[in-house]
Amino acid sequence: MENQCVFCDRNSFVERLIFENDYLYIIASVGQIEDGYTLIIPKTHKICLGDLSDEEMIAVSNWLRRLLDAMKEEYMYEYVVLGRRPVFFEHGDVGQTIKHAHLHVVPTHVDVLSYVAKSLGEGKETASLNDLRKVRESHRYYIFCTDRLGKMFVFPVSDPEKIPRQYLRLVLAKLVGRPERANWKTMDMGIDFTLWSSTRDRLRPYFLEGGC
Repeated sequence: MENQCVFCDRNSFVERLIFENDYLYIIASVGQIEDGYTLIIPKTHKICLGDLSDEEMIAVSNWLRRLLDAMKEEYMYEYVVLGRRPVFFEHGDVGQTIKHAHLHVVPTHVDVLSYVAKSLGEGKETASLNDLRKVRESHRYYIFCTDRLGKMFVFPVSDPEKIPRQYLRLVLAKLVGRPERANWKTMDMGIDFTLWSSTRDRLRPYFLEGGC
Protein backbone atom coordinates (compact mmCIF):
# COMPACT_ATOMS: atom_id res chain seq x y z
CA MET A 1 0.00 0.00 0.00
CA GLU A 2 1.53 3.30 -1.10
CA ASN A 3 1.63 6.12 1.46
CA GLN A 4 -1.32 4.59 3.35
CA CYS A 5 -3.63 5.38 0.39
CA VAL A 6 -7.11 4.01 1.10
CA PHE A 7 -7.66 3.17 -2.58
CA CYS A 8 -4.49 1.06 -2.50
CA ASP A 9 -5.94 -0.89 0.43
CA ARG A 10 -8.60 -3.30 -0.83
CA ASN A 11 -9.73 -3.97 2.73
CA SER A 12 -10.86 -0.37 3.11
CA PHE A 13 -13.66 -0.84 0.55
CA VAL A 14 -14.04 -4.60 0.04
CA GLU A 15 -17.59 -4.61 1.42
CA ARG A 16 -18.55 -2.11 -1.30
CA LEU A 17 -16.86 -4.04 -4.10
CA ILE A 18 -18.89 -4.66 -7.26
CA PHE A 19 -16.14 -5.96 -9.55
CA GLU A 20 -12.38 -6.23 -9.87
CA ASN A 21 -9.82 -7.52 -12.36
CA ASP A 22 -6.06 -7.11 -12.77
CA TYR A 23 -6.38 -3.43 -13.63
CA LEU A 24 -9.19 -1.88 -11.60
CA TYR A 25 -11.94 -1.96 -9.02
CA ILE A 26 -15.55 -0.91 -9.44
CA ILE A 27 -17.12 -0.04 -6.08
CA ALA A 28 -20.20 1.59 -4.65
CA SER A 29 -19.09 5.02 -3.46
CA VAL A 30 -19.53 6.25 0.07
CA GLY A 31 -21.47 9.49 0.09
CA GLN A 32 -24.28 8.28 -2.17
CA ILE A 33 -25.64 11.58 -3.46
CA GLU A 34 -27.72 9.64 -6.00
CA ASP A 35 -28.68 5.96 -6.12
CA GLY A 36 -26.18 4.03 -8.20
CA TYR A 37 -23.17 6.25 -7.42
CA THR A 38 -20.08 4.20 -8.25
CA LEU A 39 -16.32 4.65 -8.63
CA ILE A 40 -13.89 3.06 -11.07
CA ILE A 41 -10.47 2.90 -9.39
CA PRO A 42 -7.28 1.83 -11.20
CA LYS A 43 -5.26 -0.53 -9.05
CA THR A 44 -1.94 1.18 -9.84
CA HIS A 45 -1.34 4.19 -7.63
CA LYS A 46 -1.65 7.11 -10.06
CA ILE A 47 -2.87 10.59 -9.12
CA CYS A 48 -5.44 10.93 -11.90
CA LEU A 49 -6.67 9.27 -15.09
CA GLY A 50 -4.36 11.50 -17.10
CA ASP A 51 -1.40 9.60 -15.60
CA LEU A 52 -2.55 6.13 -16.68
CA SER A 53 -0.70 3.95 -19.17
CA ASP A 54 -2.21 2.89 -22.50
CA GLU A 55 -3.13 -0.51 -21.09
CA GLU A 56 -4.70 0.95 -17.95
CA MET A 57 -6.70 3.51 -19.92
CA ILE A 58 -8.05 0.83 -22.26
CA ALA A 59 -9.17 -1.20 -19.25
CA VAL A 60 -10.93 1.79 -17.66
CA SER A 61 -12.64 2.68 -20.95
CA ASN A 62 -13.82 -0.88 -21.59
CA TRP A 63 -15.20 -1.44 -18.11
CA LEU A 64 -16.76 2.00 -18.02
CA ARG A 65 -18.83 0.95 -21.04
CA ARG A 66 -19.80 -2.26 -19.22
CA LEU A 67 -20.82 -0.26 -16.16
CA LEU A 68 -22.89 2.19 -18.21
CA ASP A 69 -24.71 -0.71 -19.87
CA ALA A 70 -25.41 -2.26 -16.46
CA MET A 71 -26.79 1.03 -15.14
CA LYS A 72 -29.06 1.47 -18.16
CA GLU A 73 -30.42 -2.03 -17.65
CA GLU A 74 -30.82 -1.91 -13.87
CA TYR A 75 -32.16 1.63 -13.61
CA MET A 76 -34.41 1.45 -16.68
CA TYR A 77 -37.50 2.64 -14.80
CA GLU A 78 -35.64 5.64 -13.39
CA TYR A 79 -34.25 6.42 -16.84
CA VAL A 80 -37.61 6.27 -18.62
CA VAL A 81 -39.83 7.83 -15.95
CA LEU A 82 -37.45 10.13 -14.06
CA GLY A 83 -35.18 11.05 -16.94
CA ARG A 84 -31.96 9.89 -15.28
CA ARG A 85 -28.81 9.19 -17.30
CA PRO A 86 -25.29 8.24 -16.22
CA VAL A 87 -22.78 11.07 -16.02
CA PHE A 88 -19.13 10.55 -15.17
CA PHE A 89 -16.48 12.95 -13.96
CA GLU A 90 -13.01 13.23 -12.45
CA HIS A 91 -11.15 15.95 -10.59
CA GLY A 92 -7.81 15.35 -12.32
CA ASP A 93 -5.52 16.25 -9.38
CA VAL A 94 -7.74 19.21 -8.44
CA GLY A 95 -9.88 19.24 -5.31
CA GLN A 96 -9.21 15.60 -4.49
CA THR A 97 -9.50 14.33 -0.93
CA ILE A 98 -7.91 11.00 -1.92
CA LYS A 99 -4.86 11.39 -4.15
CA HIS A 100 -5.49 8.30 -6.23
CA ALA A 101 -7.20 8.27 -9.64
CA HIS A 102 -10.92 7.48 -9.46
CA LEU A 103 -13.72 8.06 -11.95
CA HIS A 104 -17.15 8.95 -10.54
CA VAL A 105 -20.12 7.41 -12.40
CA VAL A 106 -23.59 8.57 -11.34
CA PRO A 107 -27.10 8.08 -12.72
CA THR A 108 -28.78 11.48 -12.33
CA HIS A 109 -31.41 13.78 -13.82
CA VAL A 110 -29.35 16.98 -13.46
CA ASP A 111 -26.91 18.65 -15.86
CA VAL A 112 -23.60 18.82 -14.01
CA LEU A 113 -21.68 19.85 -17.12
CA SER A 114 -23.61 23.07 -17.75
CA TYR A 115 -23.02 24.22 -14.18
CA VAL A 116 -19.30 23.46 -14.44
CA ALA A 117 -19.07 25.30 -17.77
CA LYS A 118 -20.63 28.42 -16.23
CA SER A 119 -18.03 28.35 -13.44
CA LEU A 120 -14.90 27.31 -15.35
CA GLY A 121 -15.59 28.56 -18.85
CA GLU A 122 -16.11 26.62 -22.03
CA GLY A 123 -14.53 23.18 -21.95
CA LYS A 124 -13.02 21.24 -24.84
CA GLU A 125 -14.98 18.27 -26.10
CA THR A 126 -12.87 15.11 -26.17
CA ALA A 127 -13.29 11.96 -28.24
CA SER A 128 -11.96 9.56 -25.61
CA LEU A 129 -10.48 9.29 -22.15
CA ASN A 130 -7.05 9.15 -23.80
CA ASP A 131 -7.24 12.91 -24.35
CA LEU A 132 -6.90 13.41 -20.61
CA ARG A 133 -3.26 12.42 -20.86
CA LYS A 134 -2.60 15.19 -23.40
CA VAL A 135 -4.23 17.75 -21.13
CA ARG A 136 -2.29 16.41 -18.17
CA GLU A 137 0.99 16.82 -20.07
CA SER A 138 0.23 20.35 -21.28
CA HIS A 139 -1.67 21.87 -18.33
CA ARG A 140 -1.18 19.40 -15.45
CA TYR A 141 -4.49 20.36 -13.78
CA TYR A 142 -7.93 19.71 -15.24
CA ILE A 143 -11.57 18.96 -14.48
CA PHE A 144 -13.27 16.27 -16.54
CA CYS A 145 -17.04 15.90 -16.88
CA THR A 146 -19.69 14.54 -19.27
CA ASP A 147 -23.11 15.79 -20.24
CA ARG A 148 -26.18 13.60 -19.82
CA LEU A 149 -25.76 12.18 -23.33
CA GLY A 150 -22.24 10.96 -22.60
CA LYS A 151 -20.31 13.65 -24.47
CA MET A 152 -17.00 14.24 -22.70
CA PHE A 153 -15.47 17.63 -21.90
CA VAL A 154 -12.23 18.65 -20.21
CA PHE A 155 -11.57 21.98 -18.50
CA PRO A 156 -7.90 22.95 -18.02
CA VAL A 157 -7.38 24.60 -14.63
CA SER A 158 -4.73 27.29 -14.28
CA ASP A 159 -5.14 27.89 -10.54
CA PRO A 160 -6.00 24.69 -8.64
CA GLU A 161 -6.23 26.57 -5.35
CA LYS A 162 -9.50 28.11 -6.55
CA ILE A 163 -11.14 24.70 -6.86
CA PRO A 164 -12.65 23.56 -3.53
CA ARG A 165 -12.24 20.05 -2.18
CA GLN A 166 -14.86 17.65 -3.56
CA TYR A 167 -15.86 20.32 -6.11
CA LEU A 168 -17.87 18.09 -8.44
CA ARG A 169 -19.62 16.40 -5.53
CA LEU A 170 -20.57 19.82 -4.21
CA VAL A 171 -22.01 20.71 -7.62
CA LEU A 172 -23.96 17.46 -7.94
CA ALA A 173 -25.36 17.64 -4.40
CA LYS A 174 -26.46 21.24 -4.93
CA LEU A 175 -28.19 20.49 -8.22
CA VAL A 176 -30.13 17.49 -6.90
CA GLY A 177 -31.15 19.39 -3.74
CA ARG A 178 -29.17 17.27 -1.27
CA PRO A 179 -26.39 19.57 -0.05
CA GLU A 180 -26.07 17.53 3.15
CA ARG A 181 -24.67 14.66 1.06
CA ALA A 182 -21.94 16.70 -0.63
CA ASN A 183 -19.18 15.83 1.83
CA TRP A 184 -18.88 12.04 2.06
CA LYS A 185 -17.01 12.41 5.35
CA THR A 186 -19.98 14.01 7.13
CA MET A 187 -22.95 12.30 5.44
CA ASP A 188 -25.25 10.34 7.76
CA MET A 189 -23.60 6.91 7.98
CA GLY A 190 -26.84 4.99 8.45
CA ILE A 191 -28.47 6.47 5.37
CA ASP A 192 -25.28 6.07 3.39
CA PHE A 193 -24.91 2.39 4.34
CA THR A 194 -28.42 1.66 3.13
CA LEU A 195 -27.79 3.49 -0.15
CA TRP A 196 -24.38 2.08 -1.04
CA SER A 197 -25.47 -1.43 -0.07
CA SER A 198 -28.35 -1.10 -2.53
CA THR A 199 -26.03 0.17 -5.28
CA ARG A 200 -23.63 -2.72 -4.71
CA ASP A 201 -26.35 -5.36 -4.64
CA ARG A 202 -28.15 -4.02 -7.70
CA LEU A 203 -25.08 -3.71 -9.93
CA ARG A 204 -22.90 -6.61 -8.81
CA PRO A 205 -24.92 -9.32 -10.66
CA TYR A 206 -24.09 -7.65 -14.00
CA PHE A 207 -20.41 -8.32 -13.42
CA LEU A 208 -20.67 -11.95 -12.45
CA GLU A 209 -19.55 -14.44 -15.10
CA GLY A 210 -22.11 -14.21 -17.88
CA GLY A 211 -23.84 -11.18 -16.36
CA CYS A 212 -27.64 -10.87 -16.13
